[in-house]
Amino acid sequence: MSRWRPAVNADGGREILGLDVTRCVVYGAEPAPRRPHDVIAVPGGRAGQRLPRARPRAMRTWLCGSVITAPALLIAKVFDHAEARDPGHVRPWVVLVDGARHRLDLITCEAARRGVGVHIIIDFVHVLEKLWAAAWSLHPPAAPAAEDWVAGHALALPAGHTGHVITALTGQVITTAAHRRDGIDACIRYLTNSALIANGHPDEYRRFHLARQHERVHQSDYQDGYSLTT
Repeated sequence: MSRWRPAVNADGGREILGLDVTRCVVYGAEPAPRRPHDVIAVPGGRAGQRLPRARPRAMRTWLCGSVITAPALLIAKVFDHAEARDPGHVRPWVVLVDGARHRLDLITCEAARRGVGVHIIIDFVHVLEKLWAAAWSLHPPAAPAAEDWVAGHALALPAGHTGHVITALTGQVITTAAHRRDGIDACIRYLTNSALIANGHPDEYRRFHLARQHERVHQSDYQDGYSLTT
């Protein structure tokens, strides 16, 4: 996980100090199946007496971190500790990451080197940050409708409908003014580069996204009878 932390100069001024802070943790947990609406409220809020299912509890937690050691070495150290707990690779291994592509590559390479299968999960907090950025590309500042818009897409993602969410966002980009697209474009890139790679479907979506981008950038500019030729 990368963080930018401020530091104080000798004269009292502030400077920006860039630190690559990598934190790693290994823990055990009993399976605790939950539904998407157990994690995030449905649009309009919760109603009735239907209580959310309990979240899993971490047990026997082991934590390490460094601002000096390279992420690859720390990830290898984490795998060492995990293998000490499960040398036969009998238990399901679930890896929670923040979506940084470099770390995803390091994790998948380390898992392949050791011959262990891992289930990669993108930290939902980071996904929500991107969804909110996209929401403000489509809604006026402080618009109440933005919260329901985020909730609707946020519920679809843990339900396994990442491709549908990206398709919906791509369709909405077409009707968004160019100077307001940064947030929604960043969200689409994040979901494509992280969630679809984890699910094994990046290539088919990338073809679809390029086709829609071509339509948005070019064909919408030629509405007076003109067409592109190859």
